[in-house]
Amino acid sequence: MAPLIEFIRFINESDEATFVSDLPRYLDVDSFATYLALNTLLVNMDSLVSGNGNNFYLYYNEADQRMTLLFWDGNESLGAFSPEKAASMPISLEASQKGTESILISRFLVQPTFRALYESKLRQVYA
Repeated sequence: MAPLIEFIRFINESDEATFVSDLPRYLDVDSFATYLALNTLLVNMDSLVSGNGNNFYLYYNEADQRMTLLFWDGNESLGAFSPEKAASMPISLEASQKGTESILISRFLVQPTFRALYESKLRQVYA
């Protein structure tokens, strides 16, 4: 549990400069950006992206000592979980989007470097 506790503490307590510089030590940011892009394009309203905080696994890789979010239970994709809410989900996944309650997503998307990575993954997954 120590790596999980340390990761959660880092997300919640680090200042912005430390968050940007050290997040890649804690999280596979490339796969996280892909996770965000995939869930956004699939309009997966029953996921971390939608603010539900559901249906993902947080995997700790002991080899590189980083966390990775794994996609799970996508049967509510394409807006099936909440068609009304899905219709208003912006493709850009705005950090200020109401309903996005994940501090990790919010902090990730307000940083220009991580935002650019997410937008790149969004274009890649779309293609």
